[in-house]
Amino acid sequence: QSGETITSSAAMGSGMGKLLQVVSAHKTDTSSTTSTSFTDISGLSVDITPVSASSKIYLSGEVSMSNATGTATCLIGIFFNVASGSYTQINMGDASGNRSQVTAHVAAIDTRDTEVGSFTFLHTPTYTLGNTLNYKLQFKSQTGGYTAYIGRQGTDGNAAYVGRMPGNLTLMEIAGWVVF
Repeated sequence: QSGETITSSAAMGSGMGKLLQVVSAHKTDTSSTTSTSFTDISGLSVDITPVSASSKIYLSGEVSMSNATGTATCLIGIFFNVASGSYTQINMGDASGNRSQVTAHVAAIDTRDTEVGSFTFLHTPTYTLGNTLNYKLQFKSQTGGYTAYIGRQGTDGNAAYVGRMPGNLTLMEIAGWVVF
């Protein structure tokens, strides 16, 4: 269920690679933007406070994306911060010319097209024990004035063949190496 934290006291023992906790967010409504700058996807932001030093955070997620015209692109990015500091984009492609550095995108040919952007990523954040880490998904439209959508088609007629899709973001704290 969204927003719940699962921890295991059995996993709190020593050892690398143990699952220490799981937190998640589940989005069932829709979002839209015409912004060409990354904008939060409401409902897809998750806090995790590591219970062990030097843990890794395994991210898993998916969102359904579309756009309002066959000439626009919806772009997705993952951002994180430590202890409410500034956000950093993670898990993105290399910079190359004018190309956008993103985690996922859809360049639909038709406004009825919807594509799922899914990802898994093992992040090694730098933090101090007790810090809260926040991970969130953001999106933007590649072309100003065109609308990018999350959780729905570009055309959104009230018909049984038109779907609404959920979005998910799950974080798992994995115990890391301890150096003595």
